[in-house]
Order: sequence, then structure tokens, then C-alpha cells
Amino acid sequence: MMLVACNLLVTGLGAAVAVILLRRAPAHWPWRREVQLFVLTAPLVGLMLGIPSVASLQACVGGVVSPTQGLCVSGNTVLSERMAAIDGFMSLGMAAIVLGALVLGVVRHMLLLQVMKRTTLTAPPELQALTNHLAIQLGATQPRLRLRTLDQPLALTYGLRRPTLVLSTWMVNRFDRRELEAVLAHELAHVVRRDYLVLWLATMCRDAFCYLPTSWMALKQLQAEKEVACDDLAIDITQSPLGLASALAKVWQQAVAVPLGLAQGLTEPNDVIEGRITRLLETPQSTTPPSSTYTRPLTVQIAAVVGMLMLGTILTLGMLVLMGCGPV
Repeated sequence: MMLVACNLLVTGLGAAVAVILLRRAPAHWPWRREVQLFVLTAPLVGLMLGIPSVASLQACVGGVVSPTQGLCVSGNTVLSERMAAIDGFMSLGMAAIVLGALVLGVVRHMLLLQVMKRTTLTAPPELQALTNHLAIQLGATQPRLRLRTLDQPLALTYGLRRPTLVLSTWMVNRFDRRELEAVLAHELAHVVRRDYLVLWLATMCRDAFCYLPTSWMALKQLQAEKEVACDDLAIDITQSPLGLASALAKVWQQAVAVPLGLAQGLTEPNDVIEGRITRLLETPQSTTPPSSTYTRPLTVQIAAVVGMLMLGTILTLGMLVLMGCGPV
């Protein structure tokens, strides 16, 4: 049986089980993000285990074939010539898609930097001072705040090294101080959680394995849950759930009146915004999870994902042996 096909089957089933468990797990289970990142990166295990197939392909192409049995021989590996060729080409194809996803991710980031540099202006000193004050309260790196002249709601955070917050003039002109403070706290929560970096890497993993449904499901969960987590962190600092709910209500009202052409954290589909507003109004402040749930150090998150990948590799190899896949 082909090694690459077995790898895809085993890693795909494992990722599907993880996604199903996440749906059943409590909404504030502290390790949700790590499991989602594991689902997105797990196919890399299958790709790495498929590397021997490329060696078998090279052996076949080089003519190392048994004339009596029609088998391809590479070291201690013996495969049918046709199966080895299919395995090798599948591995090369998967690697090409991964490389394309990496290039696309870098280009996407560079385009965002260029667009924001050309279309945004330095924020007034009083807004920058408010942002710095909230950043100190959250323990976040003090970011740059920039404004974009736009008659639509826009609030986003970007930057791999130094974070930058962008607000549209629509928000600055229509929000009162309490609402503006809540929005800034929400965006600063993205800074604390390193959401831009995490989502940038997660999106590249989704693109690299876009043929797996689990990659799309895990990324969708990750994107939705980061907004709820940042809502909680913003409330934890401002102690004003009504301020954030009011800001979201104004965004929702604008979205109903004029369809939004931009996709940002605060300008999501109407039903998502409505759900967040309802949650802010109905959830008692005392039940808000502690900030530490959402601000675990990035190094700890990386170590957790790497540990799950190592365990997944061991389990995958065991499954492959039981299934009789790979070199024989």
C-alpha cells in the first residue's frame, strides 16, 4: 500500500478526531488553541514521513529495478515501480503546495505592510497616550496607533516584530471615549496573545494542506475563538462590557445599513457580531475567565504543539506498521 496515501489517511483521521473533541470540549478549556494548531500542523508529519518515497522514485528513475520481479529497489526498500513513482510524485506535489503556501503567506504580509504604510496616518497624541496606558495595564508591548481615513468600521492589529494598531476615522468620530477604550483594549489583547503571528502561521498551514477539510475547520475555530478571548481580556481591563457591546452594536448597525467590504475582527458577519453582543450583555462579569487563560507565553504554546506533534508521529508510525503500509 502507498506510504503517502497511508500517511494522509492516518493524519487526517487523527486531525478529525481532534476537531470533534474540540467541539465537545468546554468553551474555555485552556488548551484549545494548542490543539487547533496541532490539527493545522499535523499533516507536516505525513509529508516528512513521505520523504522516503521520493528516494524510491529517484531509484526507479535511475533504473535500479529488478528485471525479474519488476520491483524498485532503493537500499532496503522494495516497492513496485509504479507504486513508488506514484508515492514519489504525491510527495513532491504536497511539498510544492507547501512551498506555494509559504510564498503566498510572505507576499500577503508584505502587501498588508505596503497598503497600511500608504493609506494610514499617525494618530493624534491623545489617542496614542490612551493606547499606551491600556497597553501598560495589559502588559503588552506599546504599539503604534495609526488612523485610516475610511467611512466604514475598521480595527485591526498587524506586525510580526512591532505591533501596529489601525482604526478607521469612522470609529474615532462615532465612538465615545468608553467605546473607543473598549475597542483599543480588544485590539491590544490581540497583541498580548500574538494573534497576528499565530493566525499568519495558521493560515499558511491551512493553505499548505487546503485539500484537508480539518485544516479549514481548525482555522475557522481559531479565528472565531480569538475574538471571544480578546473580548474577555478587554473587559478584564476596562471593566466595561457595556462599552464594548455598544461599540459592536454600532458596527452591527453600520453593517446592516451598508455591506462591509473589509474583514476585520470587529466587522464580522452579522450573526457573529450579534452573538458577541448577546454574550457581553448576558455573561456575568464574575464568570469571565482569568487573563492567564489567554496569555500563556508563546514559548509554552510552541512546546505544547511540538510535544503533540512528536506524540502524533509515534502514533502515526505505529498505525502505519499495523496497516502494513510503507517499505516492505
